[in-house]
Amino acid sequence: MKKVVYFLVLFFTTHCRELSGPKRVIFREGFATLDTTPPAIVGVRAEAGYNQILVEFDEPVFGTPNGNGAIPLSALGYTDNNAAGATAITGFLDANGADKIIVLTTNHNVVAGDFADLVHFTSGIFDAAGNALSPTNRNITIAALPPQLTSAETMDTDKNGRIDHYKLTFNRNLQDNTFPGYLNSATLGTPTAQWQVAGKSNIRIDPTLVEDNDNDNVIYLRFDEAGPIDTAETPDLTTGGSPGLLASNGAALAPLVSASVIETDGAVPLLYDATEKAGERELVLSFSEPVFTQSDGTGNLQLTDFNYTNSHAGGATAFSAIVEPDGSDRGITIQMDANFVNADHNTDRVSVVANQVFDARGLAAENCRAGGTGHCEASGNYITTRITAGDAPVVVSAETMDVDKNGKIDHIKLVFDVPVNDASFPGFVGNNHLGSVTPHWFVSGYKNVRIDTRDAAPPMGPGDTVTNDNTIYLAFDERSGSCADNYLFNCDTG
Repeated sequence: MKKVVYFLVLFFTTHCRELSGPKRVIFREGFATLDTTPPAIVGVRAEAGYNQILVEFDEPVFGTPNGNGAIPLSALGYTDNNAAGATAITGFLDANGADKIIVLTTNHNVVAGDFADLVHFTSGIFDAAGNALSPTNRNITIAALPPQLTSAETMDTDKNGRIDHYKLTFNRNLQDNTFPGYLNSATLGTPTAQWQVAGKSNIRIDPTLVEDNDNDNVIYLRFDEAGPIDTAETPDLTTGGSPGLLASNGAALAPLVSASVIETDGAVPLLYDATEKAGERELVLSFSEPVFTQSDGTGNLQLTDFNYTNSHAGGATAFSAIVEPDGSDRGITIQMDANFVNADHNTDRVSVVANQVFDARGLAAENCRAGGTGHCEASGNYITTRITAGDAPVVVSAETMDVDKNGKIDHIKLVFDVPVNDASFPGFVGNNHLGSVTPHWFVSGYKNVRIDTRDAAPPMGPGDTVTNDNTIYLAFDERSGSCADNYLFNCDTG
């Protein structure tokens, strides 16, 4: 029997052209669609008695067709059709449209009759796909406006080098008791899942701080400390779909998304450690973030930036010179007039001079308080010197491992410059054992960090066959989700 084979060939003309418009492709249910729909205005609202106009769009908007940038003032205009009230737009309270909202400011407070005024939208407003808003004019709806978050600043209220609060400032006075988990003005609130701070837990309202005033425009958000000492940390702040906070006018806060919140460093840098080993005289000062001698974030530190009090008659008694003054790596080295002795431990005192040392934002450094380390004085007046018996080990390499070979990392191999004592690692159980979880070591994005001294080679263990060498294996929980077939985005060995 004759066999006939049919071939289906698709021919394309040689005159195909690249699309000239926006090129964002969206995949839905296995099909690719091209986003060519321009953004639309949902509403233009203003509240009588305030010089602000809120514009809401049906999708995130930006100032460039590349899907980024603030909305330019040139994209807007204003026509005054009312003899009183606002007559012109002067700028922005919030030009970031990533949360679908921008807030304009006006030269005078809005009045009820300004409903007849027009806001003009000309050009320069785009969605993420590059589609431009069509030029249009809109009247103003006079109504109560929801509160807008204007700043989110970190705080380290106990001055131990780890942030523990966000100070949230809004453009409206608030009803504190509408925050989820609020109890009363003298009690820390209960944790809520509607507010999230990346990497932190137990998020709740804190009206107990001395700085707090009931029902003003500031909310203090408390969370559990986590991670290493770092007062420059600004973790991502977001909310769920029901943040549950009302302004005094009764309007509800819209959900906060990552792109709409600019978190800033409000926690002051801290001097938290001063260490050297007995028999040597180079004192290492450590800070909770990069520090400088100028408030603009420049300049090496100087001897005059610090005080030294010799509380023990022997050993080192005074500063001699700075041998490594660059504080941008969070530490400097000062040479003393004589070698330290063991009796200098926790007796001699070091303090930073007020308004002499600054972080990159211009916040003046202070001394840590008791609770940061064992060498912090309770009121933050000074720290005491920490004299050791020898140099601390230094990590020279950190290499990720996928011990069980499933496409997801589960270990880090740490190599030190000197041999280390396995048993000194927090949570050490014994040789050839998986240790218990320690809160003192952190691997960003992963949980349950512990030492792993198991002898077995991968995939049964890390292959730690030598005790007290210069290598430590850290184990941690893999990220959730399968790393196979259609779930390759869960793989993280790359």
